[in-house]
Formats: sequence, structure tokens, C-alpha cells
Amino acid sequence: MTVLDPSGVMGGPTAARVASVLDWNFVRASLPRGERDKWIDILDFGASSKVGEGRVFTSVGKLERTASADRRKAIWLAAFSASLTASRRDGVDILELGACLGSGAVSLILGAQKQCRYVGLEGSPELARMAKDRIRRAAPGVPIDMRVGPFRDTLPEIVADDVRFDLVFLDGHHKGRILLEQWGQIRPRLNKGAWVVVDDIRWSGDMHAAWNKLVGEEGVLAFDLFRIGALYCGESTNPAEGKSRRVPLSLIA
Repeated sequence: MTVLDPSGVMGGPTAARVASVLDWNFVRASLPRGERDKWIDILDFGASSKVGEGRVFTSVGKLERTASADRRKAIWLAAFSASLTASRRDGVDILELGACLGSGAVSLILGAQKQCRYVGLEGSPELARMAKDRIRRAAPGVPIDMRVGPFRDTLPEIVADDVRFDLVFLDGHHKGRILLEQWGQIRPRLNKGAWVVVDDIRWSGDMHAAWNKLVGEEGVLAFDLFRIGALYCGESTNPAEGKSRRVPLSLIA
């Protein structure tokens, strides 16, 4: 494992992270305070569902605290999208698996200065609705394509279309096997220089093992932010490939 060189490929996101490009108070306020007191019935297709599909009755406030992007993670998401804006004259194309309450989506969109197109996949209809409404409040005018249903159905639909992405955030199914399957599906749809951000790489031994496999992928530079990992998908090999670089501790997510 090597330490991050801020002057290298990560310079853009690191500089954006240091500059704190994201107004976290604005992100939080995009979910109205009254919404946090509501109780909702959601579908869960993720790793916490033992049968592959479960129902969870929970408060929005609790879900925000336990499953939604927090400030440190949100700033990093904004930093990754901010690092792409200069080289994407037509805007940044974003794909997110696991929209949840939409804080991650809003962070990604604001980081791109709203010059982007957003595709979100969410298993629960209620969460998909809330995330879409939140994005519209925070970034009116940004094109939104929200697909509802299990990723095994919606992701193949997306990659079958003639679309390509600059930034992908994988945050919906915390199983190593599923992560590797998703990577195999999205990689052919990545633009040169795209970022793939993987949430909760230390969720379990299984997830961390899958992350370490991605680290060794050809043409990929991997960065370990402890809770999340980021893969830079360039066009050529590099001596640093096969290793995971760590960011400075003061910036860790």
C-alpha cells in the first residue's frame, strides 16, 4: 500500500476535497426537516436482507443516520465529480446504485456544479420517490433517470442502452460477489478517466476481498479512503496498479 501523491491523478479530487467544495448544510436542508419524523415502509434487496428481499419499517431520521451519506463521505463524492467538470464540456454523466434518501446524489450533482446527468437505481419505490424529489429541490433542471427495482433487473437495462458514464457510485448491495458482478457490467460503459467509487469496502471480509480483487484490475488505479474506495479507470497501465493508495489521514472518509 502506498501513500497518495497529491500531484498525481488524484490531485484534482484531493484539491477539491481540501477546498471543501460542498455546502453540507445545503445538502442536509434539501431533505425537509419534517420528513425526518416520518415513518416509511421500504423494500430492502441488499446484503442485510437474508432472503434477498425484505421489508423494513423505519423512520426517515434513523435511515439518514445509519444508511445515508454523511458529511465526510458527501464531501468526497462532490470532490470526485468536481474533478471531472473541467474535462467534460458536455457535462458529467453519473450513475448511482443505491439512491437511498438522495444525499449522495445531491452531493455528486452539486460537485459537478449541476452540469451533469444523473441515473439512479433504487430498489425501494418510496426511497426512489424521496431521492428524486430531493434532487429536484436541490438541483432543479438536472436530468434525472430514476429506475426502481432490484439491481439484477435495472442494471442490465441501463448497460444495454447506448450510454457511458464518467462517475459511478456503488452503494446498494454489500456482498463481494455482487460487487464483482456489477463491476463486470459497468466497466464496458465507462468513459476514459472515469471514477468508480465503492462504498463500505470494509463492510465485511467478503466485501474487502472483492475490493482487493478490483485493486488488481488492469488499467485501474485504486485509492483507499478507509470506508470507501475509488477506482480511476485510465487507458494505460501504471507501476502503481495492483496496489491501493491511501489518502492523508486528515482527509480520510
